[in-house]
Amino acid sequence: MTIFLTYGYILKDLNLSWLTKILFVDDEHDILKAISRGLTSKGIDVDTYDNPIDALKNFRPKTYDLILLDVKLPQMSGFELYEKIKEIDFEAKIYFLSAFEFLEVPNNIVPNLGGTNFLRKPITIKQLVELISSNISNNAR
Repeated sequence: MTIFLTYGYILKDLNLSWLTKILFVDDEHDILKAISRGLTSKGIDVDTYDNPIDALKNFRPKTYDLILLDVKLPQMSGFELYEKIKEIDFEAKIYFLSAFEFLEVPNNIVPNLGGTNFLRKPITIKQLVELISSNISNNAR
């Protein structure tokens, strides 16, 4: 059995506390619904947006444990949204999702970001929960 410690609460078997909150931005409604429903069933509070402008307009610093951004979004790319979020909340933990392989991302687009911050679609709810759990347990150290 895996046990995670966060905010003074013990979380068992990848069922996360209601204290976990993520932001998910993707222009594909089916993916938004499926991931939101799956993560919510695991006790994760999910704010979803299908539009990066709306996500940015409603973004508040220090609100999210993790942010998931699709790379290809209307009106601005996930990389551009990343830059704008980092201007507001430099400490935000951001991961990118894409159906395409990430061969090489120029450093000037997302500086100091390792390859581990890129996730390939399709991704399972279990994989996302493990990612979120790992990030929360790393924050608790």
